Amino acid sequence: MKKATILAAVLSTLFATLISLGQNTTSESFSFTTAEGFASGASNLNGQNGWVAPAGSVLVNTDAGKEFVFSAGGQSSYWGGGTFDPTAGTMNFTTDFKFNAAPTTNSDVFNVIRLGAETTGGDIARVYFRYIAASDSYRMRYSSGNGFDRDVASSELFSASVIGQTAGSDAQSNDLSLSWTLTRGATRDAWTSSLSLSNIGGADVDIGFGAATIWSATIQVSAAFHADTDIVWGFQTANISNANVLATSASVDVVPEPSSYALIAGLLLCTFIGFRRVRT
Repeated sequence: MKKATILAAVLSTLFATLISLGQNTTSESFSFTTAEGFASGASNLNGQNGWVAPAGSVLVNTDAGKEFVFSAGGQSSYWGGGTFDPTAGTMNFTTDFKFNAAPTTNSDVFNVIRLGAETTGGDIARVYFRYIAASDSYRMRYSSGNGFDRDVASSELFSASVIGQTAGSDAQSNDLSLSWTLTRGATRDAWTSSLSLSNIGGADVDIGFGAATIWSATIQVSAAFHADTDIVWGFQTANISNANVLATSASVDVVPEPSSYALIAGLLLCTFIGFRRVRT
Protein backbone atom coordinates (compact mmCIF):
# COMPACT_ATOMS: atom_id res chain seq x y z
CA MET A 1 0.00 0.00 0.00
CA LYS A 2 2.86 2.31 0.85
CA LYS A 3 4.45 1.67 -2.55
CA ALA A 4 1.23 2.59 -4.31
CA THR A 5 0.97 5.80 -2.27
CA ILE A 6 4.55 6.80 -3.08
CA LEU A 7 3.98 6.01 -6.75
CA ALA A 8 0.86 8.18 -6.77
CA ALA A 9 2.83 11.04 -5.20
CA VAL A 10 5.59 10.73 -7.79
CA LEU A 11 3.06 10.74 -10.63
CA SER A 12 1.32 13.76 -9.15
CA THR A 13 4.62 15.65 -8.97
CA LEU A 14 5.51 14.67 -12.54
CA PHE A 15 2.19 15.85 -13.92
CA ALA A 16 2.42 19.09 -11.94
CA THR A 17 5.89 19.72 -13.35
CA LEU A 18 4.75 19.10 -16.93
CA ILE A 19 1.72 21.34 -16.48
CA SER A 20 3.91 24.07 -15.02
CA LEU A 21 6.20 23.95 -18.05
CA GLY A 22 3.23 23.95 -20.39
CA GLN A 23 1.73 27.02 -18.74
CA ASN A 24 4.84 28.99 -19.67
CA THR A 25 4.04 28.59 -23.38
CA THR A 26 2.38 31.74 -24.66
CA SER A 27 0.95 32.03 -28.14
CA GLU A 28 -1.81 33.98 -29.86
CA SER A 29 -2.92 34.68 -33.42
CA PHE A 30 -5.56 36.78 -35.15
CA SER A 31 -6.91 36.95 -38.69
CA PHE A 32 -9.41 39.68 -37.72
CA THR A 33 -12.54 37.83 -38.85
CA THR A 34 -16.11 37.59 -37.58
CA ALA A 35 -15.40 33.91 -36.84
CA GLU A 36 -12.95 35.10 -34.19
CA GLY A 37 -15.61 37.33 -32.66
CA PHE A 38 -14.74 40.65 -34.29
CA ALA A 39 -17.74 42.83 -35.10
CA SER A 40 -19.04 42.62 -38.65
CA GLY A 41 -18.11 45.52 -40.90
CA ALA A 42 -15.93 48.45 -39.94
CA SER A 43 -15.72 49.18 -36.22
CA ASN A 44 -13.30 50.40 -33.59
CA LEU A 45 -10.67 47.80 -32.81
CA ASN A 46 -10.51 49.02 -29.22
CA GLY A 47 -12.09 46.53 -26.82
CA GLN A 48 -12.38 43.67 -29.28
CA ASN A 49 -10.68 40.38 -28.32
CA GLY A 50 -8.39 42.16 -25.88
CA TRP A 51 -7.05 44.77 -28.31
CA VAL A 52 -6.45 48.30 -27.05
CA ALA A 53 -6.37 51.12 -29.61
CA PRO A 54 -7.36 54.79 -29.99
CA ALA A 55 -11.07 54.92 -30.73
CA GLY A 56 -11.84 56.38 -34.13
CA SER A 57 -8.25 56.13 -35.32
CA VAL A 58 -7.74 52.37 -35.52
CA LEU A 59 -10.49 50.29 -37.08
CA VAL A 60 -10.97 46.63 -37.88
CA ASN A 61 -12.91 45.89 -41.05
CA THR A 62 -13.97 42.28 -41.46
CA ASP A 63 -15.75 43.07 -44.75
CA ALA A 64 -12.75 44.47 -46.61
CA GLY A 65 -10.21 41.70 -47.00
CA LYS A 66 -10.26 40.96 -43.27
CA GLU A 67 -8.23 44.05 -42.55
CA PHE A 68 -7.11 45.77 -39.40
CA VAL A 69 -6.96 49.39 -40.51
CA PHE A 70 -5.02 52.34 -39.17
CA SER A 71 -6.95 55.41 -40.29
CA ALA A 72 -4.56 57.98 -38.84
CA GLY A 73 -0.80 58.36 -38.50
CA GLY A 74 1.13 57.96 -35.26
CA GLN A 75 -1.35 55.56 -33.64
CA SER A 76 -0.33 52.76 -31.28
CA SER A 77 -2.28 49.55 -30.75
CA TYR A 78 -1.47 46.61 -28.52
CA TRP A 79 -3.03 43.33 -27.50
CA GLY A 80 -4.09 43.52 -23.87
CA GLY A 81 -5.08 39.88 -23.53
CA GLY A 82 -1.66 38.67 -22.43
CA THR A 83 2.06 39.33 -22.39
CA PHE A 84 5.18 37.48 -23.50
CA ASP A 85 8.15 36.39 -21.40
CA PRO A 86 11.52 36.60 -23.21
CA THR A 87 13.26 34.78 -20.34
CA ALA A 88 11.22 31.65 -21.18
CA GLY A 89 12.61 31.22 -24.68
CA THR A 90 12.77 32.63 -28.18
CA MET A 91 9.93 34.98 -29.12
CA ASN A 92 8.44 34.70 -32.61
CA PHE A 93 6.24 37.27 -34.31
CA THR A 94 4.70 37.15 -37.79
CA THR A 95 2.53 39.82 -39.37
CA ASP A 96 0.82 39.80 -42.77
CA PHE A 97 0.11 43.36 -43.90
CA LYS A 98 0.09 46.00 -46.62
CA PHE A 99 0.56 49.75 -46.51
CA ASN A 100 -0.07 52.73 -48.71
CA ALA A 101 2.66 55.36 -48.60
CA ALA A 102 4.19 57.94 -50.93
CA PRO A 103 7.04 59.49 -48.93
CA THR A 104 9.25 62.05 -50.68
CA THR A 105 11.91 62.48 -47.99
CA ASN A 106 13.81 60.13 -45.73
CA SER A 107 11.33 59.04 -43.09
CA ASP A 108 9.98 56.24 -40.90
CA VAL A 109 6.89 54.70 -42.44
CA PHE A 110 5.32 51.83 -40.53
CA ASN A 111 6.19 50.01 -37.28
CA VAL A 112 5.13 46.53 -38.33
CA ILE A 113 5.85 45.00 -34.93
CA ARG A 114 6.24 47.02 -31.74
CA LEU A 115 7.01 45.44 -28.39
CA GLY A 116 7.04 47.27 -25.08
CA ALA A 117 8.08 46.80 -21.47
CA GLU A 118 4.89 48.72 -20.75
CA THR A 119 1.85 49.88 -22.70
CA THR A 120 3.15 53.44 -22.82
CA GLY A 121 6.65 54.86 -22.60
CA GLY A 122 9.89 54.49 -24.48
CA ASP A 123 11.24 51.11 -23.35
CA ILE A 124 10.37 49.31 -26.54
CA ALA A 125 11.75 47.12 -29.31
CA ARG A 126 10.40 47.77 -32.80
CA VAL A 127 11.04 46.86 -36.42
CA TYR A 128 9.91 49.28 -39.08
CA PHE A 129 10.22 50.50 -42.67
CA ARG A 130 12.62 53.39 -43.23
CA TYR A 131 12.28 55.15 -46.61
CA ILE A 132 15.41 56.38 -48.43
CA ALA A 133 14.40 59.05 -50.95
CA ALA A 134 17.58 59.20 -53.04
CA SER A 135 17.16 55.63 -54.28
CA ASP A 136 13.37 55.17 -53.86
CA SER A 137 14.10 52.29 -51.56
CA TYR A 138 13.49 51.00 -48.06
CA ARG A 139 15.45 49.30 -45.38
CA MET A 140 14.12 47.51 -42.33
CA ARG A 141 15.25 49.07 -39.10
CA TYR A 142 15.36 48.07 -35.47
CA SER A 143 15.24 50.55 -32.60
CA SER A 144 14.91 50.28 -28.83
CA GLY A 145 13.14 53.63 -28.62
CA ASN A 146 10.77 55.99 -30.37
CA GLY A 147 12.15 58.03 -33.24
CA PHE A 148 15.93 57.93 -33.62
CA ASP A 149 16.69 58.06 -29.95
CA ARG A 150 18.21 54.65 -29.20
CA ASP A 151 20.18 51.78 -30.65
CA VAL A 152 19.29 51.85 -34.32
CA ALA A 153 20.30 48.90 -36.54
CA SER A 154 19.61 48.77 -40.26
CA SER A 155 19.13 46.04 -42.87
CA GLU A 156 20.31 46.14 -46.46
CA LEU A 157 18.48 48.49 -48.83
CA PHE A 158 15.79 47.09 -51.14
CA SER A 159 13.89 48.85 -53.91
CA ALA A 160 10.32 49.99 -53.27
CA SER A 161 9.38 48.27 -56.53
CA VAL A 162 10.28 44.90 -55.00
CA ILE A 163 7.29 45.24 -52.68
CA GLY A 164 5.01 46.64 -55.36
CA GLN A 165 5.40 50.41 -54.99
CA THR A 166 6.40 52.88 -57.71
CA ALA A 167 7.36 56.45 -56.84
CA GLY A 168 4.83 58.96 -58.15
CA SER A 169 2.32 56.43 -59.45
CA ASP A 170 1.68 53.47 -57.13
CA ALA A 171 1.75 53.98 -53.38
CA GLN A 172 0.11 50.65 -52.51
CA SER A 173 2.43 47.83 -51.48
CA ASN A 174 1.88 44.17 -52.23
CA ASP A 175 0.51 41.93 -49.52
CA LEU A 176 3.59 41.29 -47.38
CA SER A 177 4.63 39.03 -44.53
CA LEU A 178 7.25 39.91 -41.93
CA SER A 179 8.65 37.39 -39.44
CA TRP A 180 10.76 38.41 -36.47
CA THR A 181 12.60 36.05 -34.13
CA LEU A 182 13.95 37.69 -31.00
CA THR A 183 16.12 35.92 -28.44
CA ARG A 184 17.09 37.37 -25.08
CA GLY A 185 20.80 37.76 -24.45
CA ALA A 186 22.74 37.35 -21.21
CA THR A 187 23.12 41.12 -21.19
CA ARG A 188 20.96 43.85 -22.69
CA ASP A 189 23.45 44.45 -25.55
CA ALA A 190 23.58 40.77 -26.58
CA TRP A 191 20.06 40.03 -27.80
CA THR A 192 19.81 38.39 -31.22
CA SER A 193 17.33 39.43 -33.89
CA SER A 194 16.43 37.62 -37.11
CA LEU A 195 14.07 39.24 -39.61
CA SER A 196 12.63 38.13 -42.95
CA LEU A 197 10.26 39.88 -45.36
CA SER A 198 8.37 38.33 -48.26
CA ASN A 199 5.68 39.08 -50.79
CA ILE A 200 2.74 36.84 -49.94
CA GLY A 201 2.45 34.36 -52.78
CA GLY A 202 5.62 35.78 -54.31
CA ALA A 203 9.33 36.25 -53.79
CA ASP A 204 11.25 36.79 -50.58
CA VAL A 205 12.89 40.19 -50.23
CA ASP A 206 16.69 40.40 -49.91
CA ILE A 207 16.91 42.43 -46.70
CA GLY A 208 20.07 40.74 -45.42
CA PHE A 209 23.54 41.71 -46.49
CA GLY A 210 25.10 39.83 -49.38
CA ALA A 211 21.72 39.25 -51.08
CA ALA A 212 20.48 37.22 -48.12
CA THR A 213 16.76 36.94 -47.40
CA ILE A 214 17.29 36.96 -43.63
CA TRP A 215 18.71 39.91 -41.74
CA SER A 216 20.36 38.74 -38.52
CA ALA A 217 21.90 41.10 -36.01
CA THR A 218 23.00 41.45 -32.41
CA ILE A 219 20.93 44.24 -30.90
CA GLN A 220 20.66 46.22 -27.70
CA VAL A 221 17.51 46.79 -25.66
CA SER A 222 16.92 49.14 -22.76
CA ALA A 223 17.68 48.02 -19.21
CA ALA A 224 13.96 48.04 -18.38
CA PHE A 225 13.08 45.95 -21.44
CA HIS A 226 15.88 43.47 -20.69
CA ALA A 227 14.60 42.93 -17.14
CA ASP A 228 10.93 42.65 -18.09
CA THR A 229 9.08 39.33 -18.20
CA ASP A 230 5.75 40.78 -19.37
CA ILE A 231 6.36 42.15 -22.86
CA VAL A 232 3.43 43.84 -24.60
CA TRP A 233 2.88 43.16 -28.32
CA GLY A 234 1.37 45.47 -30.92
CA PHE A 235 1.81 47.92 -33.83
CA GLN A 236 2.26 51.61 -34.46
CA THR A 237 1.98 53.82 -37.53
CA ALA A 238 4.62 56.47 -38.09
CA ASN A 239 4.19 58.97 -40.93
CA ILE A 240 1.37 57.26 -42.81
CA SER A 241 -2.37 56.96 -42.26
CA ASN A 242 -3.14 53.90 -44.33
CA ALA A 243 -1.72 50.61 -43.09
CA ASN A 244 -3.63 47.34 -42.93
CA VAL A 245 -2.72 44.30 -40.85
CA LEU A 246 -4.25 41.22 -42.46
CA ALA A 247 -3.22 38.64 -39.88
CA THR A 248 -0.76 38.38 -37.02
CA SER A 249 0.63 35.88 -34.54
CA ALA A 250 2.99 35.80 -31.58
CA SER A 251 4.53 32.94 -29.62
CA VAL A 252 7.32 32.00 -27.25
CA ASP A 253 9.26 28.76 -27.75
CA VAL A 254 9.72 27.75 -24.15
CA VAL A 255 13.06 26.09 -23.43
CA PRO A 256 13.05 24.41 -19.99
CA GLU A 257 16.08 24.96 -17.80
CA PRO A 258 18.49 21.99 -17.54
CA SER A 259 17.34 21.52 -13.95
CA SER A 260 13.78 21.03 -15.23
CA TYR A 261 14.95 18.32 -17.63
CA ALA A 262 16.82 16.62 -14.79
CA LEU A 263 13.74 16.74 -12.57
CA ILE A 264 11.55 15.23 -15.29
CA ALA A 265 14.10 12.49 -15.98
CA GLY A 266 14.34 11.69 -12.27
CA LEU A 267 10.59 11.54 -11.86
CA LEU A 268 10.23 9.29 -14.90
CA LEU A 269 12.88 6.95 -13.50
CA CYS A 270 11.12 6.86 -10.12
CA THR A 271 7.83 6.15 -11.88
CA PHE A 272 9.37 3.27 -13.85
CA ILE A 273 10.93 1.75 -10.74
CA GLY A 274 7.69 2.24 -8.82
CA PHE A 275 5.63 0.45 -11.45
CA ARG A 276 8.00 -2.52 -11.42
CA ARG A 277 7.95 -2.76 -7.62
CA VAL A 278 4.19 -2.48 -7.39
CA ARG A 279 3.77 -5.20 -9.99
CA THR A 280 6.17 -7.53 -8.12
